[in-house]
Amino acid sequence: MTEPLLIGMRGWEHPAWEGHFYPAELPADWHFCFYSNRLRSVLLPTEMWPAIDADEVRRWRGDCDAQFQFVLELPQELVHPAAAAVFDAHWAAFRALIEPLHASTAGLLLRVPAATPPDRDWLAHALSVLTSDKPVCVDLPSDAWHTPAVLTLLSDTGAGLCWHTDAQAPPHAGGRFMVGLTNGGNAKVLRHHIETLAAWQHGDSLAGLFVDAPGRPGMAEEARIIAEILGK
Repeated sequence: MTEPLLIGMRGWEHPAWEGHFYPAELPADWHFCFYSNRLRSVLLPTEMWPAIDADEVRRWRGDCDAQFQFVLELPQELVHPAAAAVFDAHWAAFRALIEPLHASTAGLLLRVPAATPPDRDWLAHALSVLTSDKPVCVDLPSDAWHTPAVLTLLSDTGAGLCWHTDAQAPPHAGGRFMVGLTNGGNAKVLRHHIETLAAWQHGDSLAGLFVDAPGRPGMAEEARIIAEILGK
């Protein structure tokens, strides 16, 4: 039996949400607790990590219940090709930072920057390290990365290939973990995204749909309702 889809936003702190998603009188340090009661998962974006320390990570864990699920975009120092030893050192530091969230982390998203030239050896090492800890989805920046050798590597390691819903192609088959990124849409569009990800799931794989549209805070809640109605 497949797991229910993860539904959430990419990040929970956006200026447009003040007075809309979040009540105007709600203190900023209560935002995540409020979010976690409205939506049951979140994609933590790469750009937030430089400002985060261990105390804040522990606060997140305390502000949500045990069933809430995190998906972690990896920080910049882990998504630039580097020697294996350098990667390993950065991973050890990041892994220590996120330890309080480990049990509630559904998976990791490795988003390779657009300007990064293809480097299968770096990706192979990164996946060997990351997939030994959590399921991984990889967002590859261009068709130059989508070679048979790289796609075989994803298959061999169980990594999924990130699905951008505005692309014409359906999600890449295979992998243990799939992240779908969407800018939203009407109910019909959201239903299509949800049904597509549900059809992708197989066995013990897990998929999530995350709305990357900060100006539309209600979109993920609408998607969650649709998924619940569909039994996804």
